[in-house]
Amino acid sequence: MGGKRSTSSSSSSGSSSSNNNNNQSTVNQGKKYVSDTLGLGLGGKANNLTGKDQDFYGREASKAADDFLISEGKAKAGTYFRQVGGDFIRISQEEGERLYKAGDPSISRSVRGTSESMEMKYGSSGTAMGSGDPTGILTSTAISQPMFKRQQNIQMAVLGAGAIVGVPLAATAFNEVRKKTYGNYVDTFMRNMASSTSMAASNRTTSSQNKTVADQTASEQQAVMQEGETAEAYAKRMAALTRRNEALKGNRTFFSGVKQTISGEL
Repeated sequence: MGGKRSTSSSSSSGSSSSNNNNNQSTVNQGKKYVSDTLGLGLGGKANNLTGKDQDFYGREASKAADDFLISEGKAKAGTYFRQVGGDFIRISQEEGERLYKAGDPSISRSVRGTSESMEMKYGSSGTAMGSGDPTGILTSTAISQPMFKRQQNIQMAVLGAGAIVGVPLAATAFNEVRKKTYGNYVDTFMRNMASSTSMAASNRTTSSQNKTVADQTASEQQAVMQEGETAEAYAKRMAALTRRNEALKGNRTFFSGVKQTISGEL
């Protein structure tokens, strides 16, 4: 009996290890796909984004990652939309697929995925693009210097406003963020990518494992600074959102919440 249980346990462990290796291989392929699609590298820019701002490529990287996961059967295409002015008009699946494949820039689509596909995109840590978590396609894709600077400015605005409304330690965190350079970011990114244990393993949580694409999309929509919204109002809204998440999940903090939101602005 003991021998059978041992064999079963070993088999389960081996299967899990094999699945993890397969997923990591898919993530590595996905990272290469994103890099090749955008032309990342020369000058720290997305050189293939002809006619677009090549310094800011967060949206395009996310789209390329989604396209890759769909092509691998890890996610599915949802509803297709055509942008007409400021409106997004739903179109048929057949027409949407045809125009999307043709590269029509007015066509977008939603994506349906699972906790597995979300982890492949955002890593085991569930952190933002460029965090250095090697287990995710976007987290293992570095951000540019202008993207880093924008992220830094947003963090400083939020933390500065947080200090005004009395968020604990906000002033200290503000000074720490202000002192960081892009070189500091690159060093940290490379260390995280090279670490065998990685930040992903230490930050793994049940909530990140169970996130769905719908959950992530809703979270990102709530977290992005709204047009015309002041930094102080944004900080208050983020604090309220964080308190709600803490009540639901029990393990979230204000500062981790701020860090998670920056990807929506890149």
